[in-house]
Amino acid sequence: MESPTIKSFKLRGTRITAAQLDARERLWPTYGVDVAESEIDLMGAFPDKQKVILEIGFGMGEATVAIAQNFPDVGFLAIDVHQPGIGKLLSLIEELKISNI
Repeated sequence: MESPTIKSFKLRGTRITAAQLDARERLWPTYGVDVAESEIDLMGAFPDKQKVILEIGFGMGEATVAIAQNFPDVGFLAIDVHQPGIGKLLSLIEELKISNI
């Protein structure tokens, strides 16, 4: 019998572009949420949204952006460890002026 494949979500080696690194460093203070030992005030982070959805593992962010654009009354808290994807998503948020991610 073949053993099942185990999938894990952990930080692996990464190649981040200069643009992704710039976006991550420049935009994180505005759009990022740092890990803290206290609860995150989701409704405070998205005060004009009807609800907040947690998205775990957004990859490069294209689907997250499309969903956020289609549901402007919903806040999206997107979590990932993939640094190039974080940079890319932050640059898309800025470029497309998205306010609900």
